[in-house]
Amino acid sequence: MYAQSSELVRATGLTQDLASELYGKYIQFINQSVSQHGSLLDVGCGSGWSSYLLSQEGYQVVGIDLNPEAFECPIIPNLTLVPGSAINLPRMPLLM
Repeated sequence: MYAQSSELVRATGLTQDLASELYGKYIQFINQSVSQHGSLLDVGCGSGWSSYLLSQEGYQVVGIDLNPEAFECPIIPNLTLVPGSAINLPRMPLLM
């Protein structure tokens, strides 16, 4: 069963500062775990803030989520947010 509303499963209404605070340890973990900045797929990205913050770190990021209505972060050049499922990924140039 999938949540029909993003409010049921994820933080919403974040500002960039709040998102940075919420996802800070996650971003730090990624930076320490990945040897070089490249392309990342953020599956289940929710509001997109984690994808946004990773793109701010220099990664080329595709965020994917079942509920595109949850996307609320700004779109910047190295960030793409797409509706979709990890079980059936859409074809995207970054993922090919």
